[in-house]
Amino acid sequence: VTAELVTFTANKMGGLIRIPYEIEEDTFIPIGQFLARYIARQLAKLEDKTMFLADGTSTYASQTGVGPYCVANPTYLLQLAGGKTKPSDATLNDLRNLRGKVSPAILAGGFDPAYYLSPTFEPMLRSFNTYPNFIIYENLDGKPTFDGWPVRWVGVTQSFLTSAAASAFIAFFGDLSYWF
Repeated sequence: VTAELVTFTANKMGGLIRIPYEIEEDTFIPIGQFLARYIARQLAKLEDKTMFLADGTSTYASQTGVGPYCVANPTYLLQLAGGKTKPSDATLNDLRNLRGKVSPAILAGGFDPAYYLSPTFEPMLRSFNTYPNFIIYENLDGKPTFDGWPVRWVGVTQSFLTSAAASAFIAFFGDLSYWF
């Protein structure tokens, strides 16, 4: 067993927004709540983009996202078969094979692995619910699952297209707590 010290470098992002009190008093829209929700959504988008797509440049504070990391370490990368360049070319077996790129220890229990896809893939996932695969995709109480694993919709992966989108990340699978 070896140990290594890791330097944690905190980064800050944010800003101040000054709003004249007249706007708050003269509008029926609760501006403070609107701004809080807007800022939260934008921060979540930035976090997702950094988590999945960051390329290690100064734009992302030298952080590398899951996608570029997998490209640099092909052991964790699953590419569609030759000639398949459209997101619509992905098959049920391709998504299942993606789980094979993750350590079995993560799948064994006590962790939180999930699929991460664009919400535009929901119709494709539903299309897998045919004979002999009756219940591959479910959405019970707003909690989608695919093959029993949670599906988390993210807005930074490739959208479902029937045209070529070579070198785009269409899906991720794993426990993101390992990415901290």
